[in-house]
Amino acid sequence: MKKKMFGLVGVILLALMISPIVSHAEDLDAAQNEESATEGTIVMDEAAETAISHAGEIISVSAAEKSEEEIREYALRFMQGSQPEHDVRVLGMCPLYGLDDNLTGYYVLFLRDGEPNGYLLISFLHVGTPVVDLAFDGLGIFDDTQDVQMYTNTERVRYLGPDEFYVKNLSTNGTYISLFDNQVITETEAIQIYNKSLLNYQEKLQEIGAADVAAADIAAGGGIGGGIIDWTDTTLDGTTEYKIPGFGSGGSYWTTYDFDTHDQCSPTSLTNIMWYRGWQSTTNVNNIIRSKVPSGSTNAATASTMFWRLYTLLNTNLGDTGTEYARVPRGIQSFLGVAPQSGGVWNYREVKGFPVLFDTVAEQCPIHMHIERGEEGHAVFVLGRIRDTGGSKYLIVLDGWHRYGRLVVAGYYSDVKGYKIYITV
Repeated sequence: MKKKMFGLVGVILLALMISPIVSHAEDLDAAQNEESATEGTIVMDEAAETAISHAGEIISVSAAEKSEEEIREYALRFMQGSQPEHDVRVLGMCPLYGLDDNLTGYYVLFLRDGEPNGYLLISFLHVGTPVVDLAFDGLGIFDDTQDVQMYTNTERVRYLGPDEFYVKNLSTNGTYISLFDNQVITETEAIQIYNKSLLNYQEKLQEIGAADVAAADIAAGGGIGGGIIDWTDTTLDGTTEYKIPGFGSGGSYWTTYDFDTHDQCSPTSLTNIMWYRGWQSTTNVNNIIRSKVPSGSTNAATASTMFWRLYTLLNTNLGDTGTEYARVPRGIQSFLGVAPQSGGVWNYREVKGFPVLFDTVAEQCPIHMHIERGEEGHAVFVLGRIRDTGGSKYLIVLDGWHRYGRLVVAGYYSDVKGYKIYITV
């Protein structure tokens, strides 16, 4: 379904390729900026409950005081240092905006050895390192460059929170469409998402005792971040990378669009975990997982059979609610036909919080992780971890939307939990 969308995403990407540094200053009205930075600003703790329950007002904040050139060079140094064996250059840079037209970050795209590969998200909605999400393959929220058919630089990408990237839905007024999963949301829903992200931001500031300084800085128009973002140069530390044994590569796994036109994240995540244990990490063709799935004429056909079996057992979309998180262990039990047991055919353990998940993935088992996103959340397959040279921790995940692994930093998602899944083969 993603391929049908763009038109729009493709044309934005062409704009990025033509102009590596995207200037937004001329698009902003000076008077509106001045109002946003002073009278229009709502200090978040004064409007928290009202903002979420009556999503009619946007909690307004100002853009961070950092030039585009500085951010571009910062992102380039991060990616070059993380891939020293490759020739890495900036392909383009897309400014990201909140619903109040204030900057919320930058999406930086890269050329690796002359080919479009790699992206990095600089977020102004995060406390600590600004690099919150990246990949060395693909272009993230943007479509393949071959889909580019026309040029425009008039449509702004709205970055409202973790994995919440939207553009205006041109076919229906007052709605936005997601650049991740094509989900259409109303303006009211968009405001709720944005306000929630800003409130989570303030809570993080309170945790480190910086709330008073940050609130005063925001009210004065000093910007998101307000000195809270740590711009110290870092790169990924390859000596700290860990992946579950026998993982292979992301290209060996599946996306939700291989099976359905809608985002069916939980059965996709579990299909990939079963595929890992049944096909990728073992040479035993008579393992328990394969015995539960009739062999198709192709790997894709076999995976599709397994996906729809899991879809049914998980009660996915029963009443269009997605997959209930608590249903996951029961779905696996029904699929394998045996109850979980220590030392048995399979077992699981629930893990909560990023630090625990970060430690648990090194126990050589995949994790089905649930993240907070919208009303139902989203499920991903955790396959590894890594640190940067500044000590920040990243999980390596397959998100069900892309075939390559993404790296997401600790604290990027406000609430994470999941199931460590052990299956003998």
